[in-house]
Amino acid sequence: MDLKTAFLLWTTQAGTLALLLVAVWLHDRSKYFYLNFGVGFAAHGIGFGLVALRGQIPDLVSIQLANSLSLAAFAFWGTALAQLDRKRIRPLSFLPLALWLTGNLLPFIRDDLSNRAALFNVAAAVGFGLLALMVLKNGESSRQLRWALAGIWTIQSSTSLLLGVSVIMADPLTFTQVHYNTSAGVVNVICFVAAIAVLTKMFMEMSEEHLRTLVRTDPLTGALNRRGFIDAFRAIRSKAPSPLTAVAIFDLDHFKRINDTFGHDTGDDVLVAFADLCLKLLPKDGVFGRTGGEEFAVALPIERVKDAALYAEAIRHSLATQPVNTRSRTVSVTVSIGIAAVATENAGLDKLLSDADRALYRAKERGRNCTTIWNDNKATDIHEDLAQAIDDRADRQVAVLRRLSVAGGEKHA
Repeated sequence: MDLKTAFLLWTTQAGTLALLLVAVWLHDRSKYFYLNFGVGFAAHGIGFGLVALRGQIPDLVSIQLANSLSLAAFAFWGTALAQLDRKRIRPLSFLPLALWLTGNLLPFIRDDLSNRAALFNVAAAVGFGLLALMVLKNGESSRQLRWALAGIWTIQSSTSLLLGVSVIMADPLTFTQVHYNTSAGVVNVICFVAAIAVLTKMFMEMSEEHLRTLVRTDPLTGALNRRGFIDAFRAIRSKAPSPLTAVAIFDLDHFKRINDTFGHDTGDDVLVAFADLCLKLLPKDGVFGRTGGEEFAVALPIERVKDAALYAEAIRHSLATQPVNTRSRTVSVTVSIGIAAVATENAGLDKLLSDADRALYRAKERGRNCTTIWNDNKATDIHEDLAQAIDDRADRQVAVLRRLSVAGGEKHA
């Protein structure tokens, strides 16, 4: 197969795929990895197409620009992988392009066809090798799929190295004397099709996981919804890491008044801020969800009932002492809390929620902005000595949260 025909075939394949990926991105513009994968294939295909036009267009375009575009594709693909995994963009993605540009500063490479072709293939081998390493790191999709994709890109890396060696050995004097190894072409086509199949499967898995998350998550606060909370409770109970399991119900005091006075946008901001506070202080094994309009719940594996009280009072104290900043104003908010706990082996969510709700009712009767525990079929208020200890701990947590907020503000300033 002559080189021009091989390159034009690849240009057609890559261009078609690029159009499909960009079309998918246009359908959902939040998924920029589709766009970067598409732009990467477009750059790679256009670059090879320009190389195929060697002799019909200026050498600067068919050599320097064309190969630069082809190798720039690795930067787009590396960026897409980082976006797919919600990671920072890796500068190493630009290494293949950097190798090509740097190598062409040397006259013995720039002015020699075989050396130039070898450099391109080595840079491509580095690019595929880096992609193989990237796809194995900290991915959310199936490990099996990632290993398969890494294997495919490793084969392409090896093939590029072999092509580099073969062009050095052949030492062609003109572009028309360069012949594309048919076996290498078959391998590359197979790898191309296999990589697309694996990537498609990864995209499908990610979409399915996204749908599962939407079904289990409250869209406003990002906390679990009632269904998600129930599923998560079953998971922590099955693990049974602690002798007791506690459920706490949080009800924002006079929330309807906030909506009526300041509007629903402010009310939504309060709900989001409260959920963020609870999630920041949530212990590692705890689960948190929004179970109603202004009602939230947390399930905690604990050693003592006091542990659940400490968490609940830290939330209450933090909210009471730190007004919520909304988009339009600062709002003072308090919360009433009811807690219930039982032995983990006997923990049933319906019973725990019912008992915690009884405790919550008692907290509201006391005047709100307090925590009550349901124990031995009766509501027990937090004692003063425990409340003081909790307030001391909450003060420290509030200070930490404020420092984090300030640091975050400075970082974004």
